[in-house]
Amino acid sequence: VMWEGVTGQNQSLQPNENTFRLSQMIPFPGKRDLKGKIAQTEADIAKSQYVAKERELISEVKRAYYALFFADKSIEINQTHIRHLRQLEEVARTRFAVGATPLLDVLSAQMELARRLNNDLTLQQEKKLAEAKINVLLNRPPNSPLKVAEEIPAPQFNDSLETLQDLALQNRPELQAAQLGLKRGKFAYDLAKKQYYPDFMPMI
Repeated sequence: VMWEGVTGQNQSLQPNENTFRLSQMIPFPGKRDLKGKIAQTEADIAKSQYVAKERELISEVKRAYYALFFADKSIEINQTHIRHLRQLEEVARTRFAVGATPLLDVLSAQMELARRLNNDLTLQQEKKLAEAKINVLLNRPPNSPLKVAEEIPAPQFNDSLETLQDLALQNRPELQAAQLGLKRGKFAYDLAKKQYYPDFMPMI
């Protein structure tokens, strides 16, 4: 919408004039349709990328939880070994005191106990790291408590490896995004050719 106002200095020779104009740009037929297809394809690409990131996050959480489960069970087994080694070390020291066993047995038991105690510290650190990683991935404070399951059931697969691979290729969002990118490129190419045709702008 445009407006022009012309004011003359001599009212008798140049009267006031006001001009109003209305115009509308009309793209060449086919341009708007291609632009709509490009926008829809870009939205589909964004959706595929979102799904890919979501699956990646779920996978990372699962891996971190399995690491947490493994560390927790390893700590449990290691502490059982520590209790047994403490008993063996005490028996070895008692037998050595009465001359029933050599000093080497006592030292061997103490060295194995020290190794297990050091291993316990390492496993505790691994457990804390796994807990912190899970909490960060879930957008929670790193020190939030987590409950570890007693057992994790093994997944059951009824399909063959080849079938699972085909399903993964068909449903992989990264591949879908790549295919949509090719589709978007074709629409953009067609639109670029349409740009050679002029648009219309009727005006009243």
